[in-house]
Amino acid sequence: GDGDGESLKDSACTDGGGGRAVLWLQCSLRLADNPALLRAVEQAADGLAVVFVWRHGQRPSTASAVFECAAAHSLDKALHKLGNRLVVLHSDDDDTKAAQAVAQIVHKTGAQLAVLDASSKCGTSCASLLENALSDLGNNAALEIFADSHLLLPFDVSCRALGRSRTGGKILRWPTYLRAAACLEVAPPLGSPHTLPPPLLDTSVDSMYAAGPLMSPFPLPDPAASGGWARTLLRTWPVSESTALQLARTAVGATAQDDIGERPRAPPGVSKKKAKRAASSGLKPSRLSPYLRWGVISARQVASPCSISTFLSYLFGFLCRSSDLFF
Repeated sequence: GDGDGESLKDSACTDGGGGRAVLWLQCSLRLADNPALLRAVEQAADGLAVVFVWRHGQRPSTASAVFECAAAHSLDKALHKLGNRLVVLHSDDDDTKAAQAVAQIVHKTGAQLAVLDASSKCGTSCASLLENALSDLGNNAALEIFADSHLLLPFDVSCRALGRSRTGGKILRWPTYLRAAACLEVAPPLGSPHTLPPPLLDTSVDSMYAAGPLMSPFPLPDPAASGGWARTLLRTWPVSESTALQLARTAVGATAQDDIGERPRAPPGVSKKKAKRAASSGLKPSRLSPYLRWGVISARQVASPCSISTFLSYLFGFLCRSSDLFF
């Protein structure tokens, strides 16, 4: 799919905006510039369920899980201000069970449309699994897939930028890539919805919904439940859309040598030797990696203040110096 959405079935909703919809967000945990959310809102005048599947049990035990949990909490607060809540489904790390759980929500609520945020690495497989799960339930809801790829170059352009290395492998000829990118226009980021349809499920005012035969009966955990290291991480990376946007504005205008914040102590799993080598290189982290990984901010929002070639130049440096803890 792409940013405009791909339908796997004939839509049961009309462009007039009637009906009910279920939106499954995987790694686009934000309100702004979220095509999947805007499509679901457009088609869900009678009710909307925004679904998120939590796969890490009662305590997030890795840096990535801590940030993901905090991003989901942040999104829920933003949804709550607009009259909806995040529907949290609990499952183990099994795409089939996750798709079955979401399909049950679609079936239970009588939604005519299911919208899938397929921006994650398992997005395509989850689309097929969700379609199969709906079919197994005898449900005829339409399924639309959104995987935003507006900042990717066309395939033929990317191929021309590939060269052969001396060892026979493929390498990216970055100057060729940037010259091609300079000719492209970046669409401006989409806005945020000002209001949301009413929730399809009876979510609590004080806690997020969690129920169902394939889900554990506990709400989304506290992201800092793992102790001091998790609290330190969340102080270093405050999780909100506004924080991500501020970091993006700072990072895009910074050079690789600019200090855009104090480097945190290396979390568990990163050797002292690796941390020392990164510090001595003079390259400072952009701090955007977890925000981009979990979709608290989109790549298009990062690119919007500058030209596409400037952004891609920045992105190349970002990939070279960014922490790999969240990927």
